Amino acid sequence: MPSPTHSFAEPRIAFAEVRGLRLEYLEWGEGKEVLICLHGTSMHAWAWSHLASALLDRYRVIALNLRGHGESDRPAEGYAIRDYRDDVIAFAKALGIEHYVLAGSSLGTQVAIAVAAAAPQQVRGLLLSDPSCTITQASIDRYVPLHKSRPRRFATFEEARAYARALPQRSGLSEMMHAVTERGDFHQLADGQWEWRYDLSAILQTFDGLRVDQWDEVRATRCPVLILRGERSHVLSPENAQRLKDTFPFAELIEVRNSSHTIWGDQPELLAQLARIFLAFAPRP
Repeated sequence: MPSPTHSFAEPRIAFAEVRGLRLEYLEWGEGKEVLICLHGTSMHAWAWSHLASALLDRYRVIALNLRGHGESDRPAEGYAIRDYRDDVIAFAKALGIEHYVLAGSSLGTQVAIAVAAAAPQQVRGLLLSDPSCTITQASIDRYVPLHKSRPRRFATFEEARAYARALPQRSGLSEMMHAVTERGDFHQLADGQWEWRYDLSAILQTFDGLRVDQWDEVRATRCPVLILRGERSHVLSPENAQRLKDTFPFAELIEVRNSSHTIWGDQPELLAQLARIFLAFAPRP
C-alpha cells in the first residue's frame, strides 16, 4: 500500500484476546482518561485517526476493530448488538481499563448504548455520532444489496482506492480523510490482489440484527450523552434525534451542518472540537 500523505499521528497497533477472539485495536496517547471509539458497519478503527490525533495530548484514545472488521477475528456467527456489547466490555477489562468514555458512529453508537446500560459503573459518557438505533427497515433494505453487489477484490491498490473514493457516503471526505481511511479499507492477498478488510457475511448478519429495540437501554443510561446528527443524515431523522435527546436522562443534541451520516469523515475538525468540550465536562470516577 502506498505510504500515507497525511499528518495524522501514527497509532500503536495491537491485539487483545477477548472472549475467545483476537481483536485488533489502534491506540494513541497515554493519558489517564480513556476514550474508546467504535466504528460503523463495514468500517474500521482507522476512521478515528483524526479524532485521536486531536485528543492524544490529554487522552488515551483506543479505536477497536469489532469482530468481523479489520484484522480482528471473523467468527462464523455472533454479530448481534449484544455480541458486540459483550466484546467491548470484555475488551476494556482485558486492557485493565476501569472507566472510559465511548464514542461511536452508526453501528458503534448502538453498541455504545448497550455497553452503557450494561456497565454503568464503567462508562462515564457517550459521544454518539449519527446514531442508527432508530434505523428503518427500508434503509437497511437499501444498504444490503449495495454490499452484496460491491466488488470484493481488486487487481491493484489504485483500483481499490478509486472504487472506495467513489462511494456516495464518502463524497464529503477531504483528501486527508480519504488517505487515512484507505489504510484500513483493504489488505493485500498472497496473489497480489487487494480485498476489503471486513467480512461480508459478518456485515450481512449485522444488518439482520440492527433493528432491535434499545429504548429501555436508552432510559437506563445514567452517564452524560452527546448526540450528533448529520444535517443530511438518511439514518437518523430530526424527529428520532429529538426523541433520543428527550429519552436519555442526561443528553444534548447538536445538528452538524454540511454533513451526511458520515460525520467523522465530513466534519472531522468539528467532531474533534465537540469531543474535547464533551470530554472536559464528563464526570470523573
